[in-house]
Amino acid sequence: LLVAPGGHVSITTTASDPGGHEIYLNWTCSSGVFSNPGEVRMTWDEAAQRWTSTWQWQCPPNAVPDTRYTLTCSLRNSLNALATILVLLVVLWRNRIVS
Repeated sequence: LLVAPGGHVSITTTASDPGGHEIYLNWTCSSGVFSNPGEVRMTWDEAAQRWTSTWQWQCPPNAVPDTRYTLTCSLRNSLNALATILVLLVVLWRNRIVS
């Protein structure tokens, strides 16, 4: 994913648990700001039969172009079974156009 300095990224995560347990989610990164400060219980989507959660991440406004940030998503169910996902973001030059 590409993001401009100070730009926002919206991240929607969906998950399921074969045992039907609640799922908790936490996004972390060494820099930038997330819309949620810590672990949250995901929301059950009855129609999709999945857990879902949407977060925002703001890239640091002083980020240097071509800096790479790794966002880490940690999911656990109510029995503490854990899964981790990594997302790489690259900072763009402010005036660069992506098509």
